[in-house]
Amino acid sequence: MIKKLWLVCFILPIVLTLTSCAAQIEDTNGTDNYNINTLTDEDFFKQSNVTKFGSVTSKINNQATLKVKKMSGVEMLDKINVSSGNLTIHTNLKITAGNIKLVLIYNDEIIKEFKINEEDSYTGIVNGVYYLKIATESANFNLQYTIIK
Repeated sequence: MIKKLWLVCFILPIVLTLTSCAAQIEDTNGTDNYNINTLTDEDFFKQSNVTKFGSVTSKINNQATLKVKKMSGVEMLDKINVSSGNLTIHTNLKITAGNIKLVLIYNDEIIKEFKINEEDSYTGIVNGVYYLKIATESANFNLQYTIIK
């Protein structure tokens, strides 16, 4: 009985984790082109599905840092509720491999595509719910962003 419990509680989860069918999206447009090639803008509005390896995320107050060795798919980074005042987002996105696109969505529309390998920002005064999302294809990247409302 103890052996079965050991198998179910410890060994089985490890085996399932190591043999999961997580797949990366291949970078098919070359090592010097960081634009999304397989994923489309429509993928930002579907259910998020992402595969990550070597990922570290840190969020403190209104600042976040995301460092990833390899990631594919679309992920929502933040849901931002603005009820009064301005919204300002500062980003610094650095990519060394793969493809990437960082966007801000409002009212089911991409209203801002943030620049790659440089700092960028967005300021708006419309109340409502915003979504900061990222799409990646086998991407190795570092992202820092600050949200001010």
